[in-house]
Amino acid sequence: MSLKLLCLFFKFLFPRGGFMETKEFEERVINRVLEVERKLAEEALKVVLNFIKEKGVAHHGGVICPEMIMAEEKRPLIRRMIPVVLTAMCREGLLKLNPELTLDCGGIIHYEVLLGTT
Repeated sequence: MSLKLLCLFFKFLFPRGGFMETKEFEERVINRVLEVERKLAEEALKVVLNFIKEKGVAHHGGVICPEMIMAEEKRPLIRRMIPVVLTAMCREGLLKLNPELTLDCGGIIHYEVLLGTT
């Protein structure tokens, strides 16, 4: 169901004008979603950086993969954000995709850590 249809449905439920305009409603919902995603991404980034600092670089020769980090994270929403955070870090030049190791490990994505551990 599209967001516009959902907004019209809510306007039908609240016909006396007790409900905000469709555009305002869309903006508030989108802003709330972005706020929640930002908090999840910040928490996932903390998890990734702690893993790199404490385990990733020292124990795996500077190579990490999402599965290594996700295996240690218990919170499902944070676990789902870890690959997104790693991709963003790769695009920012903090990690480098390692295609050879990815192929050797059956397609599991591996990254070389380019940032320091401090």
